[in-house]
Amino acid sequence: AAASGAYAYSSGLCCADSASAEVYTLAVPVALPMSATGSGNASASGLGGAIFSGGALDLTGGGLYEFTGNRAIGGAAASGAYAYSSGHGGAIYASDNVDIQGATFTGNSATTTNTGDLSSGLGGAIYHGSTLSTSTFKLTALDTTNGAIIFEGNTHNHGAGGATPNSIYFANTRTSGDSTTNATFDVASGATFHMLDPLASQADNFTPPGGTPYDNLNLILNKTGSGTWVLAGVSDMQSA
Repeated sequence: AAASGAYAYSSGLCCADSASAEVYTLAVPVALPMSATGSGNASASGLGGAIFSGGALDLTGGGLYEFTGNRAIGGAAASGAYAYSSGHGGAIYASDNVDIQGATFTGNSATTTNTGDLSSGLGGAIYHGSTLSTSTFKLTALDTTNGAIIFEGNTHNHGAGGATPNSIYFANTRTSGDSTTNATFDVASGATFHMLDPLASQADNFTPPGGTPYDNLNLILNKTGSGTWVLAGVSDMQSA
């Protein structure tokens, strides 16, 4: 079992805690079957305040997945080559397929110090920047212990223009062709699925500062299951 404020881990996964502010990098398909709770982590790379996932991310083990007060900080605060197109995913940065079952995201934030840089400070809780031609993104809420999906109090601050509520930002970071993301929000009967922070997605023909234009994102949103998906705020969906 992990200590208070740390991520529980198994199958070779390591932990991130508020004392060291480390962010674990997942480079291959992985699953986190145990509980994962953490707060106050800050990403030095500006990509993923708690988890950076370069492979398929699976959080469906039935454990307690809580992400609270994590931050992705872009711009001058980010290291290496991430000064631009950074500050992505207050809790999670993912560039592959994602499957999450039961999780709470509260008070996470993505921000940047680059005023006017609309490629940075995106995804208050989750940034899904697909590098695949076709990807899947699935959130499942169940009427079970630890089965609820809740987003509340998450913000992003793209271009340092002021923080606004945001749960998930969808993007295509490819420069070799348009991509399609099939996003499914599955709500079982009696389950709690409260997305109190709105969604957002990448605009068509988007070009990061001084960079190569991203190709466009074809974003398909599906709600399945007989339960109720509570979606608050005004979602800013600019994808094709």
